[in-house]
Amino acid sequence: MIIAVLAANLIISLLFILLAKSEFFKYTHMPVRLNRKTRMVHVFRFDGSVLSVPWDEVFFNVGLGRYKGPFQPTFIAGHVMEGSKRYPKETFILGGHASGLAATLSLWEFFRRYMEEGPESALEDTPQLVCLPLDRGKEPFSAGMTVVHREMGSPNWFLGTILFPIRVLQSCARWLAFRTCKVPVWPKEIEATCTIEPEDPHVHDVTTNPPGYRFGY
Repeated sequence: MIIAVLAANLIISLLFILLAKSEFFKYTHMPVRLNRKTRMVHVFRFDGSVLSVPWDEVFFNVGLGRYKGPFQPTFIAGHVMEGSKRYPKETFILGGHASGLAATLSLWEFFRRYMEEGPESALEDTPQLVCLPLDRGKEPFSAGMTVVHREMGSPNWFLGTILFPIRVLQSCARWLAFRTCKVPVWPKEIEATCTIEPEDPHVHDVTTNPPGYRFGY
C-alpha cells in the first residue's frame, strides 16, 4: 500500500511538473491581429516579441494536432517563408484549433473574407459568432468553467454527471495557470495602427455573444 501511494504521488507530481512547464508562468494567450487597412499580420511570440508581416507574404495551410485519431484537432498554420520560399522561417497558428477539417476551413474562410473582402462579407455567412473574454485580462473562474464545459460537452446527463468532477479539476488548473501567466501587451505603435473607429457597427466581443455564451460578463 505504501509503495502504491508513493508511486501515485510520484506520477501526479510528474504530471503537475509537465503541466507547469507547458502552461504556467507564460502568457494567458498568444494573440494574432489582422489589420485589414494596412494588410498586416501581427503575431505575439512566446518570448513577448512581436512578428509583423504583410498578409500577402504569409503562406497558409491546414495543420494537424499531435494527437491522432477521429478527434484529431486541426488548425490554420501561417508560414513566413525564407527567401527561396521552400522552407518556413517562422510559423504561427491563426485562430486556435477546431474540431474537424470542415470547421477549420470555415474559420479560414472567415479570416480570408475579412482581409480580402471586408467585415460585411466575413459576417455574411456566420450564424453564430462567439468571442472569448481574452481582451479583458485574466478570466474569472466562472468563465473558465464555462469554456471547459463547452469543450467537454457530453451527449447525455449521465455522462455529464460522471465528467463533472473532472471538469471542476480542469477548471481549477485552468484558473491557477491564468493566475501565474502574464497578459500580453501590444507595442504602442501597433495599437496606434489598429485603433477601432468609434461606433464601428462590426465590433464583436464577449458582450455581443449570444445568450449562454457570455462567460460571466
